[in-house]
Formats: sequence, C-alpha cells, structure tokens
Amino acid sequence: MGEGRRTVATVVRIGPRTTLVALSGWYRGQILASVATRDLTAATGISMHPGSRFWVTAQLDAVRDTDLALRDWEPT
Repeated sequence: MGEGRRTVATVVRIGPRTTLVALSGWYRGQILASVATRDLTAATGISMHPGSRFWVTAQLDAVRDTDLALRDWEPT
C-alpha cells in the first residue's frame, strides 16, 4: 500500500460505537467505511451529524475498510 492520500469523508450514519462514512476517493464513495465514533469525535474535537464533511488521509488502494488507515481528520 502507498503513503495515503487526502480525500473527503462524509458522515452517513452515527451510532453510539460506530460511525459510517463515505470516502469520495475510495470506490467513489459508494462503499461505507466504519470508524469508531469515539475516535472520530476525539480526532476532530467537534460534534458531528449526518452530512458532516471532513478531510482525511487514507490508504485509498485498500480493499477493505479496515485497511484504510484513516488519520489526520480535519473539518472541510
């Protein structure tokens, strides 16, 4: 896998433990990736809602969401 690239993540669903996001640069945003809600809230420092958008660095050549190595979250 490569170094990772910046892409936009859009929050689709927020649960108590898991948040689902669509990454525009990963399968054109058609497959959702799961992120621990606690980790995402801690990384961004802000509350979120469905439709919230963030810049994130990801391994966009990943086949599974567990291999995306999402990091460096920033609000758009």
